[in-house]
Amino acid sequence: MKSKLINIKLDYSILSELDKQVKNGLYASRTDFIREAIRKNILESKKQDFFKDLELIKSKIKKNGTKLESPILTEEQRKKAFEELLTEKGIKL
Repeated sequence: MKSKLINIKLDYSILSELDKQVKNGLYASRTDFIREAIRKNILESKKQDFFKDLELIKSKIKKNGTKLESPILTEEQRKKAFEELLTEKGIKL
């Protein structure tokens, strides 16, 4: 994967906590820590968007009085449908 170098400024208190994590072996470097923090933030944002979309769908169903009559799905079918929805939303777990 291509990378681009960026510069950031951090408060000393944040940098100190970051360095403790690296020193304790939880991350190989400051860069690894920051990358992981950004990934987690992006994933959390995508999850929130996903659940907002679900709430919107539910409210539209209620508003229109539509009843969902779906067949009982097997565990495998539910898992596949969930994975397809995550893929469609660009969410990786």
